[in-house]
Amino acid sequence: MRRYRRRTPECLQRSDYLVDDVLPAEERGKAMLLLWAHACVALLVLAAEATWALATGVRVWRRRELGLPASVRAGVDKRTFTVLLAARLAYAIFQRLVLAKLKRMAKDYDRQRGESA
Repeated sequence: MRRYRRRTPECLQRSDYLVDDVLPAEERGKAMLLLWAHACVALLVLAAEATWALATGVRVWRRRELGLPASVRAGVDKRTFTVLLAARLAYAIFQRLVLAKLKRMAKDYDRQRGESA
């Protein structure tokens, strides 16, 4: 299980950016769509991994009379495992891009707000 990080000032800055009343609706909408897309991708990857794990567990269980090593070799689909591994890697890259985009949007907003004040 992944441990949660402490809330850094940078993280607080991003959350302040999203809940600021002065923030234009268009900017807030962009940020929310970005977060919604991230949530959909995360859910899709998680559901695919859970489905694969369940199906693999059933296949291995049905071949249990062969012995554990042989049933694992016969029950685990390597191509699907490889695709899921690639999807997890792509998700990790997408997650970093989303966080970087939010950070950039928050900094740009702070810079514009500082110039107008």
